[in-house]
Amino acid sequence: MTGHGRAVRPGGAAAGRAARGFGDGARSAGGGIVSAAVQNRRMSTYQGPATFLVDGVGNATEAELQARASGDGKSWSGWIEASPDVFWKAYRGEELRLRMPDGREGRVVVSDVDPTGFLKVTGGGPAPF
Repeated sequence: MTGHGRAVRPGGAAAGRAARGFGDGARSAGGGIVSAAVQNRRMSTYQGPATFLVDGVGNATEAELQARASGDGKSWSGWIEASPDVFWKAYRGEELRLRMPDGREGRVVVSDVDPTGFLKVTGGGPAPF
């Protein structure tokens, strides 16, 4: 998946992560990449499978997310892949959440749209990765 220079490549996440300089990472239980302390800043990243929940209905997706250390510890965002059908569901949806393969999830809002099939999401609360 590509968009705005952000690439999530199913089956090739490690190569994409390394190309963007995310540093050394470890695989999460769900097969995604999790990384911490990038370039001397407190940041963790996740790249891999996720479920985008729109009003409780799950939609499989690929996600590229990052959380930065902030005063409130609640700053995270990223891009997810979305078909036109999922885009319209999200547009009309009341509650949007992103669930990680290990079951943790967080509330999100769509903060930008890439017409090539990606949604920028901004999370509320602690990062679920």
